[in-house]
Amino acid sequence: MPDDPYLARELSQYFPREVQDKFPTAVEFHRLRREIIATSLVNAVINRGGPACVVRLIDETDTDIPTIVMAYVAVDESYGLKWLNDAIDALDACIDGQLQLSLYAAVQDLLLSRMVWYVRNVDFKDELEAVVARFGPAIRQIVAGLDTTLPPDLQAATRAACRQTIISNVWRSTAPLTRSRRPKGDWPRICWQQASRARRPSRPGSQRIPKRRGSAARSRRLLPAA
Repeated sequence: MPDDPYLARELSQYFPREVQDKFPTAVEFHRLRREIIATSLVNAVINRGGPACVVRLIDETDTDIPTIVMAYVAVDESYGLKWLNDAIDALDACIDGQLQLSLYAAVQDLLLSRMVWYVRNVDFKDELEAVVARFGPAIRQIVAGLDTTLPPDLQAATRAACRQTIISNVWRSTAPLTRSRRPKGDWPRICWQQASRARRPSRPGSQRIPKRRGSAARSRRLLPAA
């Protein structure tokens, strides 16, 4: 699995840009190339899928670890989940902590459910680049027609989810920070729609600032940053 050409990008993310520019050949043919790629991918799977992710998927699909890791890469690339997680990272100190954790959990639910589907329905004997090239454009094509092809009940549920204050507040907080890093296509909508069906985030509880001693100022609500 570490020898798949598509995974060579892990090396570029591992070494500083200065090292890559000065020693491009040494990076490409590093003697620990396979170990670096494997370690980076395992870390990503555990960080995004959870500590029990691999064991859970092995029990559910009866597959091996390399297939699970390839399914992770395929889902992450096809659905643009790296960008979505980066966008949630950018919300640090901008929204309630429990709300932020619920967003991570919603994306994780989407990731795990799609990984199971990929394991069961995709032949990874082909290189990862072919798998991503097959499903990525198809997902974008589906997104473009969701407003007209979804059944009426799902369209209503989607509109209701988009109207939720929690979603609009998060999007306003994220947009200025991540505009330059957004991938092409309507990724926020497809991810929010699918993730909200897996686990709709709950509204954050109202928090109040205690009164200062000697102050008659009233407590006020803490609202997520706009």
